[in-house]
Amino acid sequence: MNIYYAHPMIMYGSSTESEDLKSIKKQFPEAVIINPSNIKPESIDNSMSIYLKIVKKSDLVIVRKIPYYSFTAGIGKEVNYALKHAVPVFEIKNQNYIPIKKPVEYLGRIETVKLFEKIRINKKYSKLRSF
Repeated sequence: MNIYYAHPMIMYGSSTESEDLKSIKKQFPEAVIINPSNIKPESIDNSMSIYLKIVKKSDLVIVRKIPYYSFTAGIGKEVNYALKHAVPVFEIKNQNYIPIKKPVEYLGRIETVKLFEKIRINKKYSKLRSF
């Protein structure tokens, strides 16, 4: 079984990413987890099409969104693309796996970039838990 772990780029290399990967491996011990943070597209322009091709070939998509926010641009596209192609999608929330059965609304690219910048600034000037 191939599982695509969809999560915002701002979480790449974070403690949340590590915890999620451990949780997924525990829940699905035989699975191969495809982590987009390990994929290096040739350019940013074609990265989304590469990720969507992988999503389509996956048996399951597990998604993590930024707490208290909507889905970010890339994650929203991946979720909706998976659903369109009958790939089951689950959201990790408090280490529980919640099925997503309907298309999701998500932030646009510009709003996502602004959110990431806001988070970077807040993390720099506060003692927020690293995700």
